[in-house]
Amino acid sequence: MKTQKIIGIILAGMFLTEGCNKAENTLEEKKKILLEYKQGYFELGGKIKKLEKEIQDISSKTGENIQENITLVTTLKLSPKKFHHEIEVRGNVESRNNVNISAETLAKVINIFVKEGQWVTQGQKLMQLDGSILESSLNEIKNNLEMARIMFEKQSALWEKKVGTELQYLQVKTNKESLENRLATLQSQLLLTNIRAPFNGKIDYIFSKNGETVSPGIPLIRMVSPTNMSVKADVSESYSGKIHSGDPLKIHFFEQNQTIQSSISSVQQVINAESRSFKVDINLPQTSFSIPLPNQTVLVYLTDYVNEKAIVVPTRLIQRDLSGYYVYKISKNETKTIAQKVSIVLGVSFDGETEILTGIRDNDKIIDKGCRDVLDSLEVKMVQ
Repeated sequence: MKTQKIIGIILAGMFLTEGCNKAENTLEEKKKILLEYKQGYFELGGKIKKLEKEIQDISSKTGENIQENITLVTTLKLSPKKFHHEIEVRGNVESRNNVNISAETLAKVINIFVKEGQWVTQGQKLMQLDGSILESSLNEIKNNLEMARIMFEKQSALWEKKVGTELQYLQVKTNKESLENRLATLQSQLLLTNIRAPFNGKIDYIFSKNGETVSPGIPLIRMVSPTNMSVKADVSESYSGKIHSGDPLKIHFFEQNQTIQSSISSVQQVINAESRSFKVDINLPQTSFSIPLPNQTVLVYLTDYVNEKAIVVPTRLIQRDLSGYYVYKISKNETKTIAQKVSIVLGVSFDGETEILTGIRDNDKIIDKGCRDVLDSLEVKMVQ
């Protein structure tokens, strides 16, 4: 018997009559009427259950077939399983090798050997700066150094024969060493006019043009490597202590409509005072689809709770009344199979399932299909 439908019809009539007559009631009066309706709902449910039991008792004595009054249900047998909860945050793709290559000396750009979008290898020459002034200075220093070395060799030979003063020997030696140091410095500066790739990657953007004079610190070329990328995401401080390095996670790419598995490489240990969040760095493995671009937005699914042996039920089976949450499980009453209303304490919910902390346990059979058509102690019949 569809008792809930009967109750619904009766309550609908009550609302249509009394509710319409009191349309102008105040908020407090409406709350009072609602409470009366709820009380009437549970009283009516109790009367229906009592009446159904009396009918069953009479029918069992007379031998009358009452099969039509038995509600058919399906069941789920509970057993511990691994259960986890995920949170969803947005992240950005970043390249660990995303750099602006700058000039380290004041010079003019005289040649650019690459184009934007071109793949280059580590050490490859990208740009040539004018080093003619340095080369002139270098040649001058080399000539002076050659003469200084000759003077040092002669003065050293005389000093070994105790000819001349120590001061003369030290002056010649110091002059030679000073010129050698200046030569090494100029050679290093001349090397800086050859702009080379610091790693394997792609030329993303060229800032300078031929003939342009550049200064130290001014970007010349931006290079990006797609082989060493990561995802960075901000997580609310409320999850502090629940997210750890090495935790597995999922990354969803909107543009490619793809989801991959990865893990956390590091967790920032300082809370940002403005956003009240902390940053996590996530490994980005090689993907089978198109290479993600730096600053691309992704969705990150982080696991903040895991229970290896949890009792969970489909969330849709959980009901609620004035006393709290409950489900119906299968129980035996003498020779009958009945629905037993069981109060439960809920844990966390995720992906259509809810963890049950107390109220039901391993091997219990809870009612699945038909759970909305039964009442406590009502006889039921299990079907596949």
